[in-house]
Amino acid sequence: MTDMMKLELDRKRVTLVLEINAELFLESIQIQKASEGDPEKARQDATFIHCMKRLQCNLAYLAGVADRGKITHAPQYPQILIPPPDVARLVEPYKKLQELFRDAVTALQAMQLQQQQQQQQHQHQHQPSQNSPQLLSQPQMLPQQVPGLQQQQYQLQLQQQLQQQKLQQQQQLEQQQQQQLQQQQLQQFQQQQQQLQQLQQQQFQSQQFQQQAQQPPQQLATAAQFQQQQQRYYQQQLQQQQQKFQQAGFMPNQLQPQI
Repeated sequence: MTDMMKLELDRKRVTLVLEINAELFLESIQIQKASEGDPEKARQDATFIHCMKRLQCNLAYLAGVADRGKITHAPQYPQILIPPPDVARLVEPYKKLQELFRDAVTALQAMQLQQQQQQQQHQHQHQPSQNSPQLLSQPQMLPQQVPGLQQQQYQLQLQQQLQQQKLQQQQQLEQQQQQQLQQQQLQQFQQQQQQLQQLQQQQFQSQQFQQQAQQPPQQLATAAQFQQQQQRYYQQQLQQQQQKFQQAGFMPNQLQPQI
């Protein structure tokens, strides 16, 4: 793949991620409206959480592209490449995104398959053998063995209680993580018209950039100059989206999410 082909692929990826971010942002605003102005209720909405996680991943990827070479360990692709479960209009854009990141999708599928195989092997190794002596010869329960049975039942109940406590702790930890992820509050709805106008202006600038990028190659002196032009555009678009999310009050934290 030539340098110009790589730059063109980057342009398509960034343009699509920006469009997806705009849809995720609008979906979050709609959820806030449906929550009757209650930010806490909106933050607990499952679709709202899905949108925030994807915005977080997309912004991390855009930051890496905009400052390529400066940010170490920057993600090479958005860490979540599937649409939110309840947002039908994002199904097709995410299909296109998967096509643009085909290598990443293949690698993730191979990793999931390997994890499933390891889990199956682990379960198979810990299954009791059918020829186990315990199954072939089970001693008949005698009266003197009753106290031992009671002790086993007590230990089993104790283990169940410990498991329930661990499960409750895990649920509390997940709730805390969700609350930390949604620490920023949404601003008042009077700013929404201004935000939508900024979004329309951003889409118009994106269309202008696409028209400029489709000019004949002879109008661009070198691939290096074209790359510099793309870098400036990416940085501008990233800053605009970050400012817009901050104004809306729910800027996703720059943390790597777990998939």
